[in-house]
Amino acid sequence: MAGTADDNVPVASSARYYASHIHDSKLVLREGGVRHYEFLATCTALGHQRLPLLCSDKPGVDRDAIHQKTAAMAVEFFDATSGQPGSEALSEPGLAAAADPECALTDRPRGVFAHYDVGWEMGSMMV
Repeated sequence: MAGTADDNVPVASSARYYASHIHDSKLVLREGGVRHYEFLATCTALGHQRLPLLCSDKPGVDRDAIHQKTAAMAVEFFDATSGQPGSEALSEPGLAAAADPECALTDRPRGVFAHYDVGWEMGSMMV
């Protein structure tokens, strides 16, 4: 998965390339101004202040909606390929440690599944 407006990691040399070289992969491209960092957690006011490059979205981009769709697709993918439903892991107690509100740059606690990984480091996902 990648945003068609990604000006950080060009889709042609990353997501499209990998999708064409991974057997049975399915490339999902998000339209509507979605760039690289919209796949990161929604930022707090402090995040917007300290990391505007990572926290500023184009007008009309709904970062939370992107996360919900991405997480749902990931759960669907893993449910279909692993043979074991995994959606209950999204709400499993103990998965996430609450972030310190005094220094939190995002509203999402560390460890919460929502973008194929547990730390929000990845910018794209192949499904």
